[in-house]
Amino acid sequence: MKKLAGICTISLFAMLAGFVLAFWVHGSIPQEQFAISAEQEQPVKIKDPPASLEDRGKININTAGLAELGDLPGIGPALAGRIISWREENGKFGSIDDLLSVHGIGEMILEKLRPYAKV
Repeated sequence: MKKLAGICTISLFAMLAGFVLAFWVHGSIPQEQFAISAEQEQPVKIKDPPASLEDRGKININTAGLAELGDLPGIGPALAGRIISWREENGKFGSIDDLLSVHGIGEMILEKLRPYAKV
């Protein structure tokens, strides 16, 4: 009985792995436009910047409020709040790369927002 359960488990795992691989390769998820949310550990879409962001220039991450930070691509209300909290606890950001110290911001989000942010 244990041998049968082991075979079933292996077969199920192989089918699941094949399905995930097939979906990832041929599915509708564009891999380069997704990041992993630290709190959810699931792919979340990184939004494109609003058209008005390009017109008004770069957002200063040392002075921007919640709404302005939320306009940056990949930054929603939760991450905007964490940026402000980090700023209040640690002082001004020395560079855009310092955003990597904020929980939930990784390389992918940083590169997406870099053209729209300044210190």
